[in-house]
Amino acid sequence: SSYMSGRYVWRNTSLVTTVTDLWLYSNRLEGPLVESIANLTSLRFLSLGANNLYGPIPWNIWTNMTTLYYLSLAKNNLSGYLPHSMGNLSALQELRLHENLISGEVPDSFGELLTLKSLSLHTNNLTGSLPEATCNMTSLQYLWLQSNRFRGALPHSIHKLQALRYLWMQNNELDDALPESLGQLTSLIELDLSDNRIPYRIPYTLGGMAGLRQLKIARNRLEAELPDSL
Repeated sequence: SSYMSGRYVWRNTSLVTTVTDLWLYSNRLEGPLVESIANLTSLRFLSLGANNLYGPIPWNIWTNMTTLYYLSLAKNNLSGYLPHSMGNLSALQELRLHENLISGEVPDSFGELLTLKSLSLHTNNLTGSLPEATCNMTSLQYLWLQSNRFRGALPHSIHKLQALRYLWMQNNELDDALPESLGQLTSLIELDLSDNRIPYRIPYTLGGMAGLRQLKIARNRLEAELPDSL
């Protein structure tokens, strides 16, 4: 078989501190995410997606990984909360944590990921409102948050995400009005807010989204007519 299986691959990671790229996705790796990964302080790419990793994401791995550019733990069985310490990943450009069992809220510290271009948290059990601090990630271009249990409204300062091109937040429990500031996202190409509980009306300001190609707000609780601006 071409698959790696079991746990032996985790042993003695402290002995290979010069490794910069570690691609182990789509194997049969199983067990918890070992804390000795923290010794790989030269890592730029870490891909452990599509395995059978389980348990919480350790908080103390991420403190000194300041060169990490790409991190994927997607398509595993990881549970627990998103560690606040992930906000220390100051060079990170892509974070893929989708299709796990992660719960709780998105920590404010994610707003410190100033170089992040792509954030994929979809298909988890995340709750609460998306914090205003996430709008400090002004390099963000792709934001995939669909199929969670987010409530409340989109952040009022969402207009700060001027680089954002794709925002997918369908199949959540958003139950507050859309902010007028959403219409200031002039680089946005696709916006999907289907299958939520969004009430009231579509903001008139959405007519100013000059780059928008797909707008999906089906199966919500919107009222009134479409604004003339659309």
